[in-house]
Amino acid sequence: MALKTYRPLTPVSRFKALPSFEEITKTKPEKALVRTLKKTGGRNNRGRLTSRHIGGGHSARGMYTWARMHGLTSRSNPQIGDIAIYGNGTHAAIYIGHGRVVSALNRRVGIRVTSLHALTAPFTTFIHTHI
Repeated sequence: MALKTYRPLTPVSRFKALPSFEEITKTKPEKALVRTLKKTGGRNNRGRLTSRHIGGGHSARGMYTWARMHGLTSRSNPQIGDIAIYGNGTHAAIYIGHGRVVSALNRRVGIRVTSLHALTAPFTTFIHTHI
């Protein structure tokens, strides 16, 4: 079995030599032995919120990637009822015509009607809902 020597960056590592496990291990772990880490979203087994500020988010980005895969996105020619995705996929608003959107960023700001050009984050795309 080969020995792995370390660079002498400290007095301890000057004479450090440990076995290298190249013969018995791979660079990636065995797929059958690896389990995915279950995300709880901050909830326990009863569904109650036990850890705050965990979970949620990314719904607009997920909606954007799904619509892009299905060919429902474009940056022009919006119809009433289309979803405007902005902020690099982090926010969503509903297009109501004449360059205006309805958005609800948070509880403090509430629901507001703004111009499409007055959005605080950069505009990304429209998702056509065909309503």
